[in-house]
Amino acid sequence: MAAELVLNDSASGYGHVTKTIKLTKGHTYTATAKGTTIQLNGIGYEKQRVLADGYYLIGLTNFDVAGLTANELFTQNPENEDEYQLSVTLAEGDELKVVKVEYDEAVAWYPDGENNNYEVDANHAGEKTVYFRPDGQGGEGWFHGVIYIEKNIPSAVENIQDDKAQSTKVIENGVLYLKHEGQLYNVQGIRVR
Repeated sequence: MAAELVLNDSASGYGHVTKTIKLTKGHTYTATAKGTTIQLNGIGYEKQRVLADGYYLIGLTNFDVAGLTANELFTQNPENEDEYQLSVTLAEGDELKVVKVEYDEAVAWYPDGENNNYEVDANHAGEKTVYFRPDGQGGEGWFHGVIYIEKNIPSAVENIQDDKAQSTKVIENGVLYLKHEGQLYNVQGIRVR
């Protein structure tokens, strides 16, 4: 919250000096107008920010906002203005949330509350793009409607019984399939015909 501080130094003929400052609890602001010093308690300067305001992925190392860096800051998804995205490397067992940071302080947690961290399993580990929707309208497959991480897709070759078999990639109607011994499999390894 900004406020104007007016220092009256008309006795020396210089009139009013106006300075706009940022109110910060617990700080002291000292101002001087042509030799007159005024000290105000509880009104302060805007402190040097460490973090840009925005949404951050938290929990990969700990849940302390002070430990966040610009590497955990989400950017707006260029394909969806209601959604944010962040590319990260996730390990199985990681627990995470999204936190909204303003003036280096957490002002909201997603999902809100305790004991509801997103826990990364083997199907979601690796280099991933994490998607986030602050409005909670993520829909099916979204954790609490706010976090989405695409699953790892197993190779169809892993699901074909004969591990020595050769398969061929086939694209039909824009869809990728694997052909093995005359049978067609989708990328999840499920036979389609």
